[in-house]
Amino acid sequence: MQKPSRKEWLRLKKMGYADVQGQEGIAVESMYQGGDVYVRNQLGEHSFLPHNIQDIIEAGIKSLEKEIVPVQKPDIIAEEIRKSIELNQGFSVISLGDGEMIAMAHDLLLPTKELIQNPRFVYPELLKHSPKGHYPLLHTGITIPNHAVRELLTNNVLEADAVGIPIARYPTYQGLFNQLAAHHKWPLKKMLLTTSAIGYRLNDTPIYNELLTNHKVLLIGNLMSEAEQYFKNQGYTNIVGSIPVPGFDSHPSVLEKTKDYDFDVALVAAGVASNIICVQLAKRKKIAIDIGRLIDELLSGKKSIKR
Repeated sequence: MQKPSRKEWLRLKKMGYADVQGQEGIAVESMYQGGDVYVRNQLGEHSFLPHNIQDIIEAGIKSLEKEIVPVQKPDIIAEEIRKSIELNQGFSVISLGDGEMIAMAHDLLLPTKELIQNPRFVYPELLKHSPKGHYPLLHTGITIPNHAVRELLTNNVLEADAVGIPIARYPTYQGLFNQLAAHHKWPLKKMLLTTSAIGYRLNDTPIYNELLTNHKVLLIGNLMSEAEQYFKNQGYTNIVGSIPVPGFDSHPSVLEKTKDYDFDVALVAAGVASNIICVQLAKRKKIAIDIGRLIDELLSGKKSIKR
């Protein structure tokens, strides 16, 4: 089933019928269940509020203004990186996607027995090659249940210097982040939060060019051998080497291998393992950034380093 187009959504918001069969009916019912049904349940059937859902949400946000948490722009994060370099301090930038958050939430907010029913999280084909009772969490390299990894990733959030969080308020994106933050009582206003696409968005600033030009850079991730040649072809001569990351569980050996290199900055593209690697390197006074899928875009020629 395809998602409705923006034009179709606008039409459905104006004159959608929930009793229509197929995609249209599902879309209209979803809009109702996601907003107006809460208003109805609060008011009951013997009263009504003569305002649409947008007006009610706007009024609600105004009443919660003191609880709004800033999500910093890329140029702010770039400036924090520069300050850390000047002070000879480490600085880690990590990102939380749905894989990381599902791993942190399993058997805490989301039972494993429910997750394994959803092929979006546990791909049936991967189960054929897994021992009984071990479920590979899609795109993460993590097998659940694994409460030790859950705690490791959770503790890592508070140790990072900058944390990218999902902006989209889908259930397993910002919705799940909010649940995790509430459960763990994370001090959100004291944390340096930014968008989960920060590794990509930092390229809207010249920070990567500055780091690659002026500092010794180590590349970490499975595409980084190719990236090493790419950067050298672009005229960046301070690349000291690259280290592959075979899987999430390899992060201890990867961190050990980094000790063989003399570097100031690590650019990391290693999935969920990036978060652990970046935080640990920052403790050794390195600048460590999870650049995520930016490396794919660079290697494919879709993007170039902003100078």
